[in-house]
Amino acid sequence: MAAASATLALALPRLMASVAALQARDAVRAVHAGAVPDAPALAAATEALARAAAWVPEGEREAERGLLLLQRALLAEGPEQDALLAAAEAAEQSALTLAPVQPSSWNRLALLREHRGDLAGAVAALRLSLLTGGFVPALTEPRIRLGLRLQALLDDETTELLKHLLRRAWVTEPGIIRAIAADPAAGAFLHAALDGVAPQEAWRPDRGR
Repeated sequence: MAAASATLALALPRLMASVAALQARDAVRAVHAGAVPDAPALAAATEALARAAAWVPEGEREAERGLLLLQRALLAEGPEQDALLAAAEAAEQSALTLAPVQPSSWNRLALLREHRGDLAGAVAALRLSLLTGGFVPALTEPRIRLGLRLQALLDDETTELLKHLLRRAWVTEPGIIRAIAADPAAGAFLHAALDGVAPQEAWRPDRGR
């Protein structure tokens, strides 16, 4: 009896955390699919993940909570938006403390830090996003655009990581490079990144049409 009680006591927190997280599953899936739920649904899902974390903190679920908080912030304004952005950043930091190998979470943290004006922190988070997942198709364009905005602050290692991502994107997703090339500020960096590729793959603004 005592052994059974001990087993139940150990299992109960994980069970309760899983039940709570299940209530947020549909909202998380919808956001990933590009069909963002309304603010009340996002709030309910965020609260469900907070309850899950209160039982058993897990990095992936905390990252999902950060994602939902960010989506809520995008639907809000003024002080409410500021509070949600701060909460999203805290959730991402919690997620990465628990599970550091989450390139999407690092990228969101970089964007949140950039928005807050912490550009050095944004560069550090972008570097870790690139190191923990060098090529993640869903992150290709946002990471390149973020890196270009921060290019004056990038260290040599992060610059090379970003150039490597650009070269790989040029082979696999040239349409993204063409879209980015429409920004005049990106031209010099693109040419530097793609200098040295095989002649038949050399960068041209019209490639990807």
